Amino acid sequence: MIKKIFNFAKIVISFYFVYFFGNYLIENFEKLNNLFITSLIPILSIISIKIITICLNTAIFKQILLTLGINIDFSKAQELTILNNLGNFVGPLKIGSGMRIEYLRQNHNLNIKKFILKNFNFSLYSQILYLLVFVITLYISKFIAFGTLIFIFFFFIILLYLMQKSSIFNKKNIFLSVDFINNRMLNLLLLLLFIFGSWAIFIEINMITENSYSFIKSIFVFQGISITNLINLTPSNLGVREFSLAAINVLHGLNINQLIEIGIIDRFCSITATFICFLFQNLIRLKGD
Repeated sequence: MIKKIFNFAKIVISFYFVYFFGNYLIENFEKLNNLFITSLIPILSIISIKIITICLNTAIFKQILLTLGINIDFSKAQELTILNNLGNFVGPLKIGSGMRIEYLRQNHNLNIKKFILKNFNFSLYSQILYLLVFVITLYISKFIAFGTLIFIFFFFIILLYLMQKSSIFNKKNIFLSVDFINNRMLNLLLLLLFIFGSWAIFIEINMITENSYSFIKSIFVFQGISITNLINLTPSNLGVREFSLAAINVLHGLNINQLIEIGIIDRFCSITATFICFLFQNLIRLKGD
């Protein structure tokens, strides 16, 4: 019963935000059209960054699979990453992840339970790393005091320590993430993903605000997006991301209309970058045949 109610609510929310954004696009078509025409170089820059982030996510996905004893080549890993992205663009609740899991189950005897747990641990670990950077940014921006910074750092250090223990209070530690914590390559990839993701947001926001936005504040927006992306309630998290960011407006200083415009630019560039990679993958496959 609860599942049916949740699915119904998910559909209602999806339709509402599709209507909301569709109506916004119609009412502001000329403004958005002029923005895209006059900002061709920034748009191409964002698409290029998005392609880089797809490659980074592919490399990260390979590292996660290696912890499960599955080794696939980069081309196949990228194909699955693209499939995952395309599914998440059109469907809610990360439908793309389900398609990726099904392929691995059929072709690599993937243990779905272990894969889901490993992905959960990775999401938790990556968010801790990102939150650490976010907290430093809060301190630099004078939103928190030095004492608060130290306290939060101490708390996260304890969390990371516990995530390396195989058992806690004689119980199996389901948050075990030692494979990620000790993986230098994975941590480097996560750092690069954070930098490039924030860079894309920085360009997008300055397109809207006419170059009046700092890179530091772009980190606030990127961190908010990374948290809302953990669960896709609507296709491409349409609306959820914008209204979640609006709730912490005191940090980034953007109004809801600006957030919607940034969201439109970001999704357009993400979809374009994904389709470019998709076409490239198919060209490689045709040459191979």
